[in-house]
Amino acid sequence: KVLVVEPDECGACRICEVVCSLIREGECNPAKSRIRILRREMLEVPLICQQCEVLFCASVCSKGAIGRDKNTGAVLVDEKICNGCGICVEVCPFKAVFYDSKEKKVFICDLCRGNPECVKWCPRQSLQYAPGTASLRRQKTKGAQRSFSLLNEIRQKRSKKMQRITKREVSYGR
Repeated sequence: KVLVVEPDECGACRICEVVCSLIREGECNPAKSRIRILRREMLEVPLICQQCEVLFCASVCSKGAIGRDKNTGAVLVDEKICNGCGICVEVCPFKAVFYDSKEKKVFICDLCRGNPECVKWCPRQSLQYAPGTASLRRQKTKGAQRSFSLLNEIRQKRSKKMQRITKREVSYGR
């Protein structure tokens, strides 16, 4: 099965964040969710592990704490091995590896062990989890590309905003 994200369908209701944190951590705390909704300047992007073919996060893990579940194919973090260095957070192109500063550990969507709750609760069906047919894999790729594009758009807007602020400070002699 594959997880498909349709970022343009997301209404940023954040139900997925609440459900995930409640199911996985026992509390309604989006900061502990394995899916996050990034909202910036009229753009909403669901940040969730795309279960990449090439795991950049695992490739930089010096402890070997990140791997795949043999049954579901989901990306897993072995919390006993993870030292919380956070390098995996930095290399994820989808910004979908999250850091718990209190526990000093990272966490990634593991597809709820093959039964992702966020998919069930998404009122706009912007998340799907279904058998990996060729057509669905193409849809997954398209959704991932769109998410990446939206993230880049947000980064560019942020960069331009910082340039304007810096320019203003220079012109005021700060």
